[in-house]
Amino acid sequence: MFVAFQWSSKCCEITVRLREQQMKFSIVTASFNSSRYIDEAVRSALSQREDVDEFEHIIADADSTDGTLEALDQHSHLLVDSRPDLGIYDGMNRAISMATGDIVVILNSDDTLLPGALRNARMAFEACDADVVAGGFEVIPDLEGAVPKTFFSRTPPTYMSLLFGIPAINASFFRRDVFQRVGAFDLSLGLAADRGWLIRALQCGLHFENSDHLFYRYRQHSGSATLSGEQKTRRRIYQQHIEMADLLSREFPGNASLKSSLRAFSAIERMKLAHTYIEWNEPGDRSFRDYVTLSAASLAHPLSLLSGLWNWWRYRGRYSSY
Repeated sequence: MFVAFQWSSKCCEITVRLREQQMKFSIVTASFNSSRYIDEAVRSALSQREDVDEFEHIIADADSTDGTLEALDQHSHLLVDSRPDLGIYDGMNRAISMATGDIVVILNSDDTLLPGALRNARMAFEACDADVVAGGFEVIPDLEGAVPKTFFSRTPPTYMSLLFGIPAINASFFRRDVFQRVGAFDLSLGLAADRGWLIRALQCGLHFENSDHLFYRYRQHSGSATLSGEQKTRRRIYQQHIEMADLLSREFPGNASLKSSLRAFSAIERMKLAHTYIEWNEPGDRSFRDYVTLSAASLAHPLSLLSGLWNWWRYRGRYSSY
C-alpha cells in the first residue's frame, strides 16, 4: 500500500490518499514509413520501463514499406498492429483502443520521451486525482548541435490558450478512461484533430494538473506533419482550424465562452489564411478574390477580431497551459 501526501497552497491543508493498485502505462505510437527515427522513439520509452509498475508499448503502423517494420521486429516487447489506415490520428485511435493501461502516453514515431518522464508522471498521478498531467516539453531542430527550446505548463488550460497556444498533446499524459469520456480523435479535422480533441476534453470538465518536469521532446524536421514550417502545411493548418472552429461552434451552441473563443480564433485564422493567398500565390490561385472573401469574413466581426488579435499576441509561441 502506498501513501501519497499532497500539500494544497490554496486551502492550506494536507490530503492523504491511499494507492492500493499498481499503475500501468500504455505508450501508443502511430507510424508510417518512420524507419529513420522510430528506433530512437521506442528506446526512449523502453529505457523507462523500470520506472513504472507495468508497461506496454503499442504501435499502430500504416503498412510501412521503408524498413519500419523490420526496425520494430528488433524489439520483442512491442505490440505491433500493421494495416492501412486513414492517417496519423486514425492510427492513434487504433492504438488507444488497444491500450490496457491506466495511463495513456501518445509518443510520435519521430519524437522521444525525455528521461524520467514516466517516473515523474507516475508520482504526479499518485499525488492527486487528476485526469490529465501536463509536463514540460522541448522542440529541437534535427540539426547537429541544435539547442532545444523548452516550454513548461504553468496554469490550467483555457479555451483561448488551447486555441491560440501550442497544444503539445504529447506532453500531456491521460488516464485511459478520458478517451471514453471525450471520444476518439475526429478524423474530419485533419491536422487540427488534437486541438479539437483538447477543446472537447476541456468542455467535459476534466481535471488538469501541471508538472514541473520535462516529459517530451518534439523533433522539428522537413517530414514532420505539423512542425516542418512549409508554406503548404501552414495553409492547410489554417484551413482546418477554420473548419474546426465552425464544427465546434455547432457542436456546443450553449457554451457562450467557447463560442466567443472560437469566433476570435476563426477571425485570426481567416486573416492568416488570406495573407497566404497574397504572399504564397501559386499558379491557378484566385488570390485577390480569396483574399477579399476571407478578410471580409474576419472584418465582419470586429470585436471577435480584436479579441483574436489580443489572444494571438498573448499566447503566440507559448504552451497552451501558460
